[in-house]
Amino acid sequence: MMIIFGVIKEIIVNHYNNGTLQSRKEFLDRLLEKNMEETAISISEYELLKETIDDLSTK
Repeated sequence: MMIIFGVIKEIIVNHYNNGTLQSRKEFLDRLLEKNMEETAISISEYELLKETIDDLSTK
């Protein structure tokens, strides 16, 4: 599971660095939900990544 977590986190950070996080927020939310449903990430990883998106999108 940790590999998927790292990949998704990298996607989030790349969107933040490129200034596209806000416009891709809906896509990223769906990506997190899908991976949690498929048990590719745990609930705690989901919550951490969701919090990361929310924190970065308010900067």
